[in-house]
Amino acid sequence: MFAGAEAEGYDAKIRARVPGYEAMHEIATAALVAAVPAGGEVLVVGAGGGEELIALATASPAWTFTALDPAPDMIALAQRRVASAGLSERVRFHTGFVADLPEPSRFDAATAILVSHFLPDDGARALFFGDIGRRVRAGGLLIVADLMAGLRVRPAYRAWLHGVGLDEAMLARMEARMAKEF
Repeated sequence: MFAGAEAEGYDAKIRARVPGYEAMHEIATAALVAAVPAGGEVLVVGAGGGEELIALATASPAWTFTALDPAPDMIALAQRRVASAGLSERVRFHTGFVADLPEPSRFDAATAILVSHFLPDDGARALFFGDIGRRVRAGGLLIVADLMAGLRVRPAYRAWLHGVGLDEAMLARMEARMAKEF
């Protein structure tokens, strides 16, 4: 879980470590704009520091959101940023997991961007996506984007990280961390 300085520095770190981070959010936003009706409700799983919420709320001023994150410091950061953007009245914040939310389907869409790779592949991911599925209305949209180790793109990812300034020692630490965590 992201806490303290790690939560505060999340946005800068994620941009430095995930190629196409902004483009990923732009594509997700465009897909949601095309699929979610005016007045729609969107579940944002792994709300992080709130940037995704601000981007989505700006794209469609009639949507409301439920923002969920298990890290209290990330929720607090998202709340501050959303309040600074003047969007607090459209967002309900919950510290916890999808399974903690009420069961009835009520969301028109959900996002889980850079979330499920933190879950072990021992059935926890299936439960996670099942929990989301029970809360999204039939025909609703789910946007998922995650990191995975062992993909054929790994050499390209390594080259990208090197290109943004990570030295060999940092690359080795990142690869070790990815092998352990993802």
